Amino acid sequence: MKEIGKILGLCWALAFFVFIVLVLAAGMVELPDFALSYVDKFQYLFTSFLTSYWFIAFFIAGWLFITYSFAKESGWRSLAVKFRYDFNLSKNEKFITGSGYIGKRYSNGTLQCYANNQGLFLKMLLPFRFGSKNLFIPWHDIASITEEYSVFFAGYPRFIKKIVSIISRQTYLNIKLKDFPEQIITVNSAGIKNEIPTNLR
Repeated sequence: MKEIGKILGLCWALAFFVFIVLVLAAGMVELPDFALSYVDKFQYLFTSFLTSYWFIAFFIAGWLFITYSFAKESGWRSLAVKFRYDFNLSKNEKFITGSGYIGKRYSNGTLQCYANNQGLFLKMLLPFRFGSKNLFIPWHDIASITEEYSVFFAGYPRFIKKIVSIISRQTYLNIKLKDFPEQIITVNSAGIKNEIPTNLR
């Protein structure tokens, strides 16, 4: 399925690239009839697609596919096998929305976190939640927590992180799990830092 998607995407990119080249060339040289016919047909079909119900259906299907793929590739779905949890929190226990990493998936302002004396609660904002079940990670399942001043993914040069640490006022927590040692979890420290047990600080 993934290979079919790549092939279709490549065909679409090639067709669109040819269209753009022909449109630009039309202003400089005289195009043959088959090239002009291609431009007219492509433009007509593309406009018809954008104004049809097929575009809405395609957009929704594409969105669900992408969010599901992110959930799988980031490791979120693997975490859900053990840590899936249906939240039943009081109104006073509010999630804080921020940025972070789950695996290699960077969540820019779409990751929601909450912590109490039992553990860490994670969920995605509604439009990005498909395939990402709500998680509750007890503190006793966490091996270590370290604090940083950036959400740079592992591999960034140290001097860049050093510069960011000087100018940044926001801190982030790198969380390592006992049963998933390779899983990357980096979350905004706001509202969470004070709830971390002393043995993990």
